[in-house]
Amino acid sequence: MKRILCLALVLATLIKLYLAFFTQGSFDVLLFQGHLANVQKFGVSVYHTEGYLYNPFNHPPPMIHLMKFWGWLSQSGIPFRFWLRLSSILADIGSFFLLWHWLRNHDRDWLLLALALCPASILISGFHGNTDPLMIFLTLLSIYLIGKNSRWAGVVFGLAVGVKIMPLIFGPAVFFHLTWRKRVEFFGLACATFLACSLPYILQDPKLLASVFGYGGVYGDWGFTLLAYVFSPEPPSYAIHHGVVKYGVQGVHAGIAQILKLITIALALVVPFHLRNEKLFVQCGFVTAIVLFFAPGFGYQYLAWLVPFVLLAGLRMTLVYYLTTGIYLSTIYICYATQRCLSPVYPALMAFACWLAILKVLITWRRKIQMSMFSSCL
Repeated sequence: MKRILCLALVLATLIKLYLAFFTQGSFDVLLFQGHLANVQKFGVSVYHTEGYLYNPFNHPPPMIHLMKFWGWLSQSGIPFRFWLRLSSILADIGSFFLLWHWLRNHDRDWLLLALALCPASILISGFHGNTDPLMIFLTLLSIYLIGKNSRWAGVVFGLAVGVKIMPLIFGPAVFFHLTWRKRVEFFGLACATFLACSLPYILQDPKLLASVFGYGGVYGDWGFTLLAYVFSPEPPSYAIHHGVVKYGVQGVHAGIAQILKLITIALALVVPFHLRNEKLFVQCGFVTAIVLFFAPGFGYQYLAWLVPFVLLAGLRMTLVYYLTTGIYLSTIYICYATQRCLSPVYPALMAFACWLAILKVLITWRRKIQMSMFSSCL
């Protein structure tokens, strides 16, 4: 079975590499290229400069160094879009081997085979063009290092936050999991790493973090916000709206987004305390599902967040999540690549199906926690 797993991983990786090299990708690739051009032209002022299609620069300052590195690599003649996606492809390989090490249940080999061939991972890492798989790998590596009592855990967590701020939502889970001495060490090293990787930009403009924390994804395409979009008598309006690019929801919908954000933060604080006797991987998976279910804003690449954690729900729920997200993303990305788009009703229905799959994952996990079934999984 090990040989089959390795072959599956190699096959999926080759497909991702093909997509990364021969396809343009989603609009995010163009947005990253526009951000790089502004970084090279304006430096730290990129946080106050409109990007491609007027989108704001909302990445943590360490990402400026990484984008410059991708830009430098593109001087080889291999395009920027390939290097952007190669980071996610390599991150998926790292995440796979971490899960290979962790899983202990009787479906381990089948779960790993599903993970290796996960359609969402192939499409997000190979085609989409964003940094979510890289962020997830660094988060998983930090959780692994915490289990090994390694002080490098805090350093890696700081790197994960430097890619995207989403891992901060795991802060309460890590806090309740560690002793006081370990808490000081972990969060101290994480902060020091983030600040060191943010130099010199964070010294040049300390207010830049407001742009990072102020971003909340696209409103109206997912979950409760999709329901609000469909059933509200007042359609949402946006401060910036150019085609699929929508930022800064306005009016009553801004209030709905704020309520969902507050609910998400509150649950991220309460749930880890309630689950403090469970393994940290379990806690972080539960929090990830909550974040996706109550998300006040959404990006298609966010579906990569749950890909490694959903394995804890068992083979059946893993396949349900992987298939629904794969079908959903396929319709979206085929539209990007070929301009042959189905009726907007179909992607909305598939988004709703993926959302309900996450709800089912949460219910399944809750049942397993009540029956103390996680101890044999990890």
